[in-house]
Amino acid sequence: MSTGTIANPALAQELLDALDALSGLHPGFRPAHAKGLMCSGTFTPSAEAAKLTRAPHVAAPSTPVTVRYSDGTGLPNIPDNDPARSGPRGIAIRFHVGDHAHTDIIAHSTNGFPVRTGKEFVEFVHAVAKFGAGQPEALGAFLAAHPNAKRFVETPKPIPTSFAREAFFAVTSFKFTNAEGISRHGRFRIRPEAGTEYLSNDDAAAKSANFLFDEIGERLARGPIRLGVFVQMAEPGDEVADASITWPDARKEIPFGTISLTAPADDQVPERRRIIFDPLPRIDGIDSSGDPLTDVRADVYLLSGRRRRAALATDADGRHDIKGKGIAMRDPAKFGAETTASEVAEGIDLSNKVALVTGGSSGLGQETARVLAEGRAHVILTARDVPKGEAVAAAIRASTGNEHVEVEELELGSLKDIRAFAQRFLERHAMLHILVNNAGVMACPPAKTADGFELQFGSNHLGHFLMTCLLAPALLRAAPGRVVSVSSRGHHMSPVVFDDIQFEHRPYDKWLAYGQSKTANVLFAVGLERRLGARGVHANALHPGGIMTELSRHLQQDDWQFLQARTRGMKFKTVEAGAATSVFAATAPELEGRGGLYLEDCRVAAVNDAPDALDGVKSYALDPDNAERLWEVSEMLVGERFPMRP
Repeated sequence: MSTGTIANPALAQELLDALDALSGLHPGFRPAHAKGLMCSGTFTPSAEAAKLTRAPHVAAPSTPVTVRYSDGTGLPNIPDNDPARSGPRGIAIRFHVGDHAHTDIIAHSTNGFPVRTGKEFVEFVHAVAKFGAGQPEALGAFLAAHPNAKRFVETPKPIPTSFAREAFFAVTSFKFTNAEGISRHGRFRIRPEAGTEYLSNDDAAAKSANFLFDEIGERLARGPIRLGVFVQMAEPGDEVADASITWPDARKEIPFGTISLTAPADDQVPERRRIIFDPLPRIDGIDSSGDPLTDVRADVYLLSGRRRRAALATDADGRHDIKGKGIAMRDPAKFGAETTASEVAEGIDLSNKVALVTGGSSGLGQETARVLAEGRAHVILTARDVPKGEAVAAAIRASTGNEHVEVEELELGSLKDIRAFAQRFLERHAMLHILVNNAGVMACPPAKTADGFELQFGSNHLGHFLMTCLLAPALLRAAPGRVVSVSSRGHHMSPVVFDDIQFEHRPYDKWLAYGQSKTANVLFAVGLERRLGARGVHANALHPGGIMTELSRHLQQDDWQFLQARTRGMKFKTVEAGAATSVFAATAPELEGRGGLYLEDCRVAAVNDAPDALDGVKSYALDPDNAERLWEVSEMLVGERFPMRP
């Protein structure tokens, strides 16, 4: 009974990105509580429940249910006995109240929640991710400012002997309304009829990594699992719209009913694979209490559920497969700084896809073009030096056996040349599936484009902006498709300085100019995603890493000293590893239906506004208001408006 609409897509996407950054991208799995199992059974309401609510599953003698037990985290292979990460465990209960009608309860095994709002949730997840990355001070600072989060984190989360011996607490409260129209607030609690039972860490360590999953089937073979469902009632003065505040255990509980689980449920059958549990009840007689966390959780469940459905295809045996490509064993969590572009693209078939790579005659562009050609794409690479580009194309054709590799001349510093190129391209190619905006210049002396723009902003951003907008018809005809903007960690050096983009009122600084052009690359992806994402064309930006290529041709000795001091000994990548994140953005099934992101080392990067940050993306580079302002300025500078409104 989900409405199918997302109330706050920007916040939901931000939270989903944060969860991805914490646990990695795992296609076909939930971003939290990824490892789970399902059981089927029946709910029988109590007599007291009818006095609390007029909900249909309380009025019926019994209602079929599907229950999903889960470990914590977004890691599909988390060991059940991991003392630090497997908790809190989760339970999701779906009441099948009629044909295509249902309502859910979602709860976990710790009473309470760390935060009150969606924004706080994003901040909390980022802080936890930094803790895992060796920056404990970030989490410490967050917990110091949020005492309820500190209490939640420090609450023991013991490992149960069985999912059937664990108690669960709903995250948010609800407003229950009965047949007389009387409303009261309460929170669901689920307790096993057999009582709770927990293991010491030593006893848990002796168990297998999947012992909870193995045990539940054995238990059900012996007989039903019975769970009591209760509602803890609020009293006057209790906060009903703040999930981070728990109520005293002395508050009255009303028996809501009993769940009897009778059998494991195959979660691979289509109707269960498609289940998106919903934190909002969406049923008469039970409503949101007004807790701001309820809506954002519902948004994230729906957004991630849609992504999960898109990533899941069914092969002849009905098992998981990524888009039918035969790469079900792919584990992007293992991708990192040393992963190569060929490793990222392994097993991905790009036959009948048209890919365009700017700056494809050397460095990252050349390797990106080669790997896309290796995947059987029809690749067009652009070059200012056509003979050099032709030599590269010939080498790619020879090494890959793919004859569909060609070269087009393009000067991104000339609006006239870009328009002529776009016209030629559209005359020859009806569709464009992958566009990699790779070409660029870095830290060059003061110079202007043919149209009088500061060279780095004009070439790195404006040239790609105009070309992409002109090629939008081919991108849309080919949808679903990808637009990849090769940015850089150099965007940390400067936001887009809208009051003086062209350095007309301040001294020219080649590094600030480079930094704002790289920030513009990220903002362009954000703006393009707002315009084309809903139509199937998704845009992302990325940092490829530090690589020795022709991009550094303008650097002097003092520039290298500046970079070494700023990056504090950052390791350089090979070209093969440097192109990996570009290829990941262009081809990865894990990014299906996703855009407006900043990637590094083949994963979604977290926001990191620390002054001395060595990774992550600055918040100003993802800011939608900045993206809209840049779009308007860019249209004005190129002298053309494009019929793509957000």
